[in-house]
Amino acid sequence: MYGLPATFDASVLVGKELDEVCFTVNTITFSFKEDVLITVMGSFIHRDKQSTTINKQSVPVSSSSLMSLVGKAVQLAEARQDGTLSLHFEAGHTLVLLDDSQEYESYIIRIGDEETIV
Repeated sequence: MYGLPATFDASVLVGKELDEVCFTVNTITFSFKEDVLITVMGSFIHRDKQSTTINKQSVPVSSSSLMSLVGKAVQLAEARQDGTLSLHFEAGHTLVLLDDSQEYESYIIRIGDEETIV
């Protein structure tokens, strides 16, 4: 909906280890070490090293492979102003958060006390 601000520095996510993935009816929350939360209300893509297809999903999900990210650290984070945030994890996993809703927020990044709403 809003895109990512030009000032957003995705490199602050590099090295952060994912502690927990929490599913609710309307959200998926990724809790990282060092007080970092990403709450997804929209669309995302998760691929592992073996995936040859792109599987776009939207919240709510009825099944997911996102739990395989728990315990893995972000090795590279890329942000685009169109709201796309790509997180490349250990072991070849990639999580891409999309800002593809014109009406609603797609995800929220909270780092400490600061929030970025996309």
